[in-house]
Amino acid sequence: MKSLIDVLLGVVGVGALAFALYHFYQFAAGTGPEGNKPHLWWAIGAAVVLCVCVLAIFIRHSGAEEEIHITQ
Repeated sequence: MKSLIDVLLGVVGVGALAFALYHFYQFAAGTGPEGNKPHLWWAIGAAVVLCVCVLAIFIRHSGAEEEIHITQ
């Protein structure tokens, strides 16, 4: 179950990254002196979702104890 949640967080994070890049491009390519502000807000929101997903993945794995095998 833990790996399923990690995969879901990864998929949502990659989707948010693509969404943020698309909307930032739409903002940057906009005409006019101010660009398209709604696209900028969508890009910022998607970037926040991406950061939350990445943080959740790292927090879930920070308590994992790794076994170190020392061979002689």
